[in-house]
Amino acid sequence: MRNHLQQKFWIVGLRTALRSIVNRCFDCRRQRALNSQPRMADLPASRFSATPVAFQTVGVDFFGPFENFVGKKLVKRYICIFTCFVTRAVHLEVCEDLSTESCLLALRRFVARRGQPSEILSDNGTNFQGAARMIARNQKDANRNIQFAAVSIGINWKFNPPNAPHFGGVWERLIGICKRVFFTIAGSQRLNTEAFATLVCEVESTLNDRPLTTVPSDIEDLECLTPSHFLIGRANSNPVEFSQLLRCHTGTARVYGQIKEVLQQFWTRLMKEFVTSLRSRPKWHKSVEPIKNGDLVWLLEPNTPRGIWPLGRVIETYHGSDSVARSCKVKTQKGELIRPAVKLALVQAA
Repeated sequence: MRNHLQQKFWIVGLRTALRSIVNRCFDCRRQRALNSQPRMADLPASRFSATPVAFQTVGVDFFGPFENFVGKKLVKRYICIFTCFVTRAVHLEVCEDLSTESCLLALRRFVARRGQPSEILSDNGTNFQGAARMIARNQKDANRNIQFAAVSIGINWKFNPPNAPHFGGVWERLIGICKRVFFTIAGSQRLNTEAFATLVCEVESTLNDRPLTTVPSDIEDLECLTPSHFLIGRANSNPVEFSQLLRCHTGTARVYGQIKEVLQQFWTRLMKEFVTSLRSRPKWHKSVEPIKNGDLVWLLEPNTPRGIWPLGRVIETYHGSDSVARSCKVKTQKGELIRPAVKLALVQAA
């Protein structure tokens, strides 16, 4: 515009005048709006534990589908992944579909083999919401539906804000690793049900054998910690250490005490070597203007162009342990919505 005007006229202070016009233009501000990026929070308390027990706090999600042969029929199968927040161990379950019933049955199998978690975190999938409602109903009256009573006592199910996949980065990261391992082992071939179940177990073992701490360069150093150390007491690819330990002590009580001592050593190393490596913040490390009640914001909907982002008013903010607003309740023309702070853009005053 400035170039076009100066071809015919010379206007004093043209640049300042044009900038003022653009700043007062509501549509122009909408086109240039940037999403709010709160400073990255500290590690939550659920990532630490003084008790050397895996899968006390878990994240759960589904991924797939994978095609299997049942006889000559081609069917779809999904995988439910359970992730331990502290040890980063994973547990995989094969499911027939994404229904609430399939989710509950996968949870029952997980509890039967890994023990009951105290806290579960997930996204807002309808199957997870249905499972949480079923568990909450059974907690009030377990005798009314004894079928799911085994997983109904003492589980606290928490959900991430809608449209906030980065809140579930703990398990989303491992889903990406799972997929890479799957396609590395099986490629694009379609397996039968038994071969696929075997493949899932092998992928789970591979993931639980990944190093959590720095791999030592000296042969005399301690081996690096893996999630398998907290599940079976040793790295799965090197079964010599623990089997020798059991052969050295024949007394049951002595063996049990020795196992507890070794596990406690693993846990101490996890807290000192692995957890301390998570302190760095690779992004979102700058403080920005926080979103407050009453702020006018644009909702950055994923399938909506910038020019027609809906407008809303923040009526409630939800803060993390560091008192930073991480998600908000926004009032729009279509009603009240809960959105993460990174999906909101403040409407700056002209």
